[in-house]
Amino acid sequence: MTLRKKVRTFILLLNTFSILAIYLVFQKILVSNLNNAEALFFLIFALIVIGLVAIIVATAFLENLILFPIRKLAFDVNKIRTSGDFAARVSISGKNELSILAMGVNKMLESLEETGTKLKEVNSELARKSLELERKSSELERINKFMVGRELKMVELKDEIEKLKAKINAKS
Repeated sequence: MTLRKKVRTFILLLNTFSILAIYLVFQKILVSNLNNAEALFFLIFALIVIGLVAIIVATAFLENLILFPIRKLAFDVNKIRTSGDFAARVSISGKNELSILAMGVNKMLESLEETGTKLKEVNSELARKSLELERKSSELERINKFMVGRELKMVELKDEIEKLKAKINAKS
């Protein structure tokens, strides 16, 4: 039953009991031997008491029906927000608007949890690729140093060959 139907039913019952109470008050006035002033005072007093009782009952009913579940939902959402635990879920039973809202919050948390899992996987893959890239870069630097060193050695050897050729040509 939706909240709207529950509230309508409650108001209907409350009005019925209030009308019944007022009817009983009028019956009491008619049966008793009260003068007009006493009857009016009794009627006003009875109406005030019936009104106060109706307000207290209505407040308690609405608090249990609406405010308590909303506070619980807010508490659960705040707890999840502060903990960052998107695997947690809120729980409100029933098939009313608040339970539909709780289901929506749970679906959102499920999406956030999946997104967080995917993000962790992507970050892990990125870290792995970054390490691989560093390793390959280091390997390329080592090969580059080796090649440059080899190139320098070749230049030295060419210079030495030229010097030796020059000495041989000078002797002949």
